[in-house]
Amino acid sequence: MSLLSIYSYNSVSVFLNDVLDNKKRYNSKFSLRAWAKQLGIKAPIELSRVLNRQRKISKNLLYKVAQNLQMNIDEERYFVLLSLSEETNNYEAKKLYYDYLSMLNPLYKQTLIDKDHFEVISKWYHFPLMEMSFLKDVTTDCEYLSYKLGGLISADEIEKGLLRLERLGIIEIDIDKKTYKKKKDLGQVKTGDDGVNIAIQKYHQMMIQKANNALEKQSVKERDFTANTITIEDKSLPKFRELIRVFHKEVSKLSAPSGSGDNTYQFNVQLFNLTTGK
Repeated sequence: MSLLSIYSYNSVSVFLNDVLDNKKRYNSKFSLRAWAKQLGIKAPIELSRVLNRQRKISKNLLYKVAQNLQMNIDEERYFVLLSLSEETNNYEAKKLYYDYLSMLNPLYKQTLIDKDHFEVISKWYHFPLMEMSFLKDVTTDCEYLSYKLGGLISADEIEKGLLRLERLGIIEIDIDKKTYKKKKDLGQVKTGDDGVNIAIQKYHQMMIQKANNALEKQSVKERDFTANTITIEDKSLPKFRELIRVFHKEVSKLSAPSGSGDNTYQFNVQLFNLTTGK
């Protein structure tokens, strides 16, 4: 077994970089070139590109690394599946890999998002359900909640969603009064590189679809769509992100007190590069 457990990682490149740093820590003379030689790589630049996420790791190199780190069969299988999960852009395939990785990972409950968290993040209607607890007409009537959300989610799914949120301690359901209230936010979930995982990707994909529907079906009194195309220096990107975070915090201050809200709105911000050639 490697000194660093692959089970603690959800990114191949992050794991490999940590392994290299660990090798250097135990041997000050060890280098990327030395590791490339151990792995039978003639050009160290090839390994460097994998570590810097400039190139996908080949199957041949995967098995060489596994052998070099003396991984057992389960660790090696996890390592290979993790690589495959990063390569695909298909959500269903990613979800399948996620399930396999969860079954293989003995640290699953500690290092990966559990099923309820995954479902809450990846299925868009959970966040509206949380916020709808602040509405004047808040209710646990799942048929009504389905209607309020445009009939796109069945009453059965709404009920499962409410129970899921209750299990996580996010909402408290009053069976007698047929209402519920929000107790806390979902909180931060450890998601790996740049806070990106398939659950969050799925959530954003669904909200973009919802925005597209709103653009077509809602009046300008109910929505506000604005856009800005701007060329910046790369060094200005952190400042750009910070301005977005500050704006999000200011918008959150408009949230209505419990039981006084009229409608629940979705506020999206997308920032992406138009000139990557992709």
